[in-house]
Amino acid sequence: MRENTNEQYGLTQAQRRIWFMEIMNPGTSITMLSATYQITGEINIQLLEQAAAEIVKTYDVFRIRISGDLQNPTQWFEEPENVQARISRLEIGTTEQFYAWVKEVSEKPASVFDEHLYQFTIIHFANGQVWLNLTVNHIIADGLSVNALLHAVMEKYLELRKGISSSYQAPSYLDYISAEREYEQSQRYQKGKEYWLTKYNTLPETTGIKSYPPFSIGSESNKLAITLDGSRYERILAFSEQYQVSLYTLFLSAMYALLYKLTDSTDVPVGTVFANRTSKKEKETIGMFVSTVATRIRLNPDGHVLSLIQTVSKENTADLRYQKYPYNQLIQDLREQHGRNDLSGLFRTSLEYLPLKIVEYEEIKVRLEAHFARHEMDDLLLRFDHMLNEGHVILHASYRTGLFETAEIDRIMEQYVTVLDQFLQTPELPVREISLLSDEERHRILNVF
Repeated sequence: MRENTNEQYGLTQAQRRIWFMEIMNPGTSITMLSATYQITGEINIQLLEQAAAEIVKTYDVFRIRISGDLQNPTQWFEEPENVQARISRLEIGTTEQFYAWVKEVSEKPASVFDEHLYQFTIIHFANGQVWLNLTVNHIIADGLSVNALLHAVMEKYLELRKGISSSYQAPSYLDYISAEREYEQSQRYQKGKEYWLTKYNTLPETTGIKSYPPFSIGSESNKLAITLDGSRYERILAFSEQYQVSLYTLFLSAMYALLYKLTDSTDVPVGTVFANRTSKKEKETIGMFVSTVATRIRLNPDGHVLSLIQTVSKENTADLRYQKYPYNQLIQDLREQHGRNDLSGLFRTSLEYLPLKIVEYEEIKVRLEAHFARHEMDDLLLRFDHMLNEGHVILHASYRTGLFETAEIDRIMEQYVTVLDQFLQTPELPVREISLLSDEERHRILNVF
């Protein structure tokens, strides 16, 4: 669809969530995404810069501008001829200096109303190595889009290096704006509303590990990470294959069990994100699509681990079918249904699972690394980066520093791994009998103390 550049368009539901994040946390970096392609192999910097410039011309999200105010935001598309690609070069000595730079960039306060909502940076190290960073406002791109854009730059780079001239008419984000308007008038929208209102016909009493007055805790956050590798990683893969369960379902099930043990509640919803791309065209479109989903099960403490996993898998399949219904609209619906104007959310803990791999572009190898912006909407986010080529999973825990101490999160991560180990070792174990004490801790308590 050819847009009228003088026309103002409403934000999509996914974009409105980012806009709401900014309302709640002004003057922070909470709406920013930053990721780097760590490139191994000889790179022509001039061609790489040219490739990035071509990609900026190809996708219209780089022309999106946000107007209005925090009460009534709209978006419009800049004329292509008025857009100059934002690509800079950074000469740097070491990786330590790079991480100091990217920390500063990722944590720089930003606004959805900024004139420039993205920046490509080509990092040239003293040893000749070249990396490519993209920092972008979440309101014009999600994590999947960031990876796709970096990948597109590398593909274009190879074409330029070979002297290949090709033109690609990328799908427009404007088409998605139009498609969402149609969806909101459809029966699918009504069925989604019915599904989620039925699922939350009662509200959960517990939404997170700790309780506190709404909006009393800031978004300032920190992050810890541990690696699940070696024999534990092999057991995870073997369990997944034996019981035909995805790693996402396995990790989410273990999180439900952990929350049950920490809160003594059998009903603690967990936030997840789905791609929200339901057609081939949408999967090829760059932009902000991802949907927030409040997954919910009623955990049976007397049921065994495999039963819990099966329940989570079944609920996940149903949630996936209705993922498009907007979470922010659901909150408004539930306020009306339950007469709860103070309802601000359904969960305070979230989980993400990201399968990642080293990509080879002929003799060039590329590894994606996402960077931390030091702000978090949830109390606790567990993100699992599955490094497919490298044989391990990196578990990241992002947490609000106004709510948790580092030692608390360190212990929660240890407890999560302990729960996961029991899943793998004794799948017939009743959930009630799961222990948060590792064998090492139990030995220390019984025999040392």
